[in-house]
Formats: sequence, C-alpha cells, structure tokens
Amino acid sequence: MKLRQMTIGDYSQLKSLWVPEEMESDDNQLQRVLDRNPGTCWVIEDQGEILAASLGLYDGRRGFVQSVAVRKDRRHEGLGTEVVQKTIESLKDCGTKRIRLFVRKSNAEVLQFYKKLGFAVEEGCYYLYDTSGTPV
Repeated sequence: MKLRQMTIGDYSQLKSLWVPEEMESDDNQLQRVLDRNPGTCWVIEDQGEILAASLGLYDGRRGFVQSVAVRKDRRHEGLGTEVVQKTIESLKDCGTKRIRLFVRKSNAEVLQFYKKLGFAVEEGCYYLYDTSGTPV
C-alpha cells in the first residue's frame, strides 16, 4: 500500500468513493482544489486501486479536512486514520493551528472515529450555506 498525493488522474476512482457517500464533485472542481491546495490532498492506493482519500483545504488561516472516504470493503483497517492524519500534518505544515471538519448528521456514526483523532464536536455552531447556489 502506498500513501501519496492526490492527482486529477485519480478522479474516476475518487468519484466511485464519494458518490455513494453523497459527496459531490466533478473533475473541474477537483482540479481547482488541487491547484489551490498543493500537498494537502491524499490517497492510499494498493495495486493501482484507491482505498482511501482525504482533501485538505487551507484558506490562509484555517485548515479543513473534507471528502474523507474509505472503500467500504476496506474499512476498520486503519486507512482512514492514516489518510486523515497525513492531511492534518500537511495542513499544519502550511502554518495553521486551526483545523476543522464538518460531518452530516446523517453520518453521525463517524463522530467516534474523528474524536479518536483528536477532534471535538462544537455543539454551539450552526452550519449555513448560500441558498442561491447548490445546497451542501
């Protein structure tokens, strides 16, 4: 198995990980993410097959972990932990000490995974989005 930086060539396999988890993206969006965040987006692959992925987004002040996915038949093997920890490390290398992520309420079972990685749930926040665009 190999942990490596994500490339646009990974898109078709990433899409097969993300779509079942209701994560939306297209190849143009992914290319913009990769262009704006060099060195913070990661995949784990084995024999050319992507098993896990994580996007690290940095806005110049805060880091965000997004679009974390592990292939269903390879969960509970530590792949999610490895790819998220690498994403966090690369975001810290950008200079941030503030890293956030968002979890849909429909995916609440993943909260324990993130808590084990050192994240805490902020009960006092609301997540809002611009209604003139595509909903989250």
